[in-house]
Amino acid sequence: MKAAVIEGPGRAVVEDLPEPEPAPDEVVIEVDSAGICGTDLHLLRGKLPYPYPIIPGHEVVGTVVEVGRDVSNVEPGSRVTFDPNIPCGECYFCRRMRFNHCLNWQGIGITRGGGFAEKVAVPGKVIYPVADMPFERAVFAEPLACVVYGVLRAEPKPGDMVLLFGAGPVGLLLLQVLKVAGAASVTVVEVMEDRLRLAEVLGADRTVQAGHEEALREEAPLGYDIVVDATGVPEVVSRCADLVIPGGKVLLFGVCP
Repeated sequence: MKAAVIEGPGRAVVEDLPEPEPAPDEVVIEVDSAGICGTDLHLLRGKLPYPYPIIPGHEVVGTVVEVGRDVSNVEPGSRVTFDPNIPCGECYFCRRMRFNHCLNWQGIGITRGGGFAEKVAVPGKVIYPVADMPFERAVFAEPLACVVYGVLRAEPKPGDMVLLFGAGPVGLLLLQVLKVAGAASVTVVEVMEDRLRLAEVLGADRTVQAGHEEALREEAPLGYDIVVDATGVPEVVSRCADLVIPGGKVLLFGVCP
């Protein structure tokens, strides 16, 4: 099968590799679509402490084509996505339901082969059906799940004014979920004009081009109830605390290098 392989920092190639065979607790998915995440770019740029070579890709949808003998929750032909996080379920943190701190954590497309390939093998326990949802929508399941979790942590309340830095794909998902969650207004700051226009279409109450942030103090002299970073740019992150109202919340969603 064809697969995109990151051989090391700054080096990515397309290789012909053997098709994966499922372990007893795994399924093999024929990949239809895979999203490109900032994490994939960090891997390519050598910004993460994980070994090479690696097939990236953790935002994936496709069709199950093989099922290991111990898997009973899915069958060939099922249209699925998966949670790329694989906790061990046995370490100190897993036994306390803090799976994101798993001492033996594995990540599909990060520490083991991912979905930038024609096929990928994943544990059956992380599979989720997408039924008849179009794949081009279902491929947003993983980033949208992250966004929903982040917004639940931020707990926007009716009447809250929210400031959002970044209107890339994840920033635009955050914008929409913040509005649905009850934020009274969301102001979006972004460098690129076309992204600002799309933010307006998707419900932003106000957009501000980066470099003209003095307008933010005019809108919220005391600060915003919630400030969200979706850029992962350290210089932007460092400003968030200055723009949140005393007692407000800062959600750092972007991954800084």
